[in-house]
Amino acid sequence: MNKIVKDGGHLIFADECVFKSRGYQKQAWSAPYDNITVEDRTGKQPCQAVCAAVCRCHGILTYQIEDYSFNEEKFESFLKEIRAATGGEDKLYLFLDNSGVHRCCTDAMVALNIEPVWNVPYCF
Repeated sequence: MNKIVKDGGHLIFADECVFKSRGYQKQAWSAPYDNITVEDRTGKQPCQAVCAAVCRCHGILTYQIEDYSFNEEKFESFLKEIRAATGGEDKLYLFLDNSGVHRCCTDAMVALNIEPVWNVPYCF
């Protein structure tokens, strides 16, 4: 990371998460050491994906909420938001996991002067 900062770049961390519910009783997000039970059996809960980018110097750069999940087009739009949020043309290093949607956007990253930094492959 010191090399990135010394070269005038920014290390940015980005990832997405999908939130969905199947319409049954379950535990939900709550305060530490406290549980909340959600009872909603209507079956009309939305499925949404949230993608966020944070940087040590800028804090939260941007986030995007999409229905269902991110595809190539939506993730490229997110990359453009990251570039706009940082301002200028500084080199950006984007720390990503090996998701297929991340891998298919490498050309867009090159065009935006964003260099991907790939996390080690996940293997449980």
